[in-house]
Amino acid sequence: MRENNYFYKRITGIQGIILVEYKAILFDLDGTLIESRVDFLGMRKALINYFKEKLGIHALTPELTTVKILEHALLFLWNKHAGEDIVFKVMNDISSIMDTYEKKAVETIRPVPEARDALLKAKKLGFKTAVITRAGIKYAERALLKTGLYELIDAIEARENPFTAKPNPLSIWRLCSKLQIKPWEAVLIGDHPIDLECARRVNAGFIALVSEKNISRFSGINVKMKAYTLLDAVDKASRLVTPNEDTG
Repeated sequence: MRENNYFYKRITGIQGIILVEYKAILFDLDGTLIESRVDFLGMRKALINYFKEKLGIHALTPELTTVKILEHALLFLWNKHAGEDIVFKVMNDISSIMDTYEKKAVETIRPVPEARDALLKAKKLGFKTAVITRAGIKYAERALLKTGLYELIDAIEARENPFTAKPNPLSIWRLCSKLQIKPWEAVLIGDHPIDLECARRVNAGFIALVSEKNISRFSGINVKMKAYTLLDAVDKASRLVTPNEDTG
């Protein structure tokens, strides 16, 4: 084990407490590594109109998150016993709508000021680095190339299927498979509760990247580890701590 500069998870089992070394840091994309002006409200409205016109779903509102909107749609299809061909078409239509809004925002993409330094620091510490995002792969790759971060990323898990994208645990399992590690050997840094949800579902570590813009998102949620800058987050992922301790 590395000395005093690595992040370990405490696991209690029959044999007592063991320390599992974290091998990778998984980064959320929008709001964590990059900033952009994706019109998420417009995207949600477009998805709601699609579900209303094509599927007859009328109970959705733009105040719901994209995740909740898609969960409602999937439940509707499940209850209707929709065939694979219908589900596949809906999945493709949803991705097409989301791709359209992401494509419009490509020119607005900018790196978070500390993004490159944070990734370089993670690499220097020996961590594998990866991106996990609900965005499409084209948008994710363009964003990383445009910001000069692509070369510092070992793997990307983007939205291939909107129903199995983050926070679905399948997304983090797939990403960790690409990195050849187990999910509980990874730490996820993100700025949204769905990042926390995704990490918890597979017993991965999590550090909330909080700011004045997003701190209300975590109101009432038990977050053990918080960081106020990206470098701070990587620094906390490099020290000997346990998820049972609130590092503030």
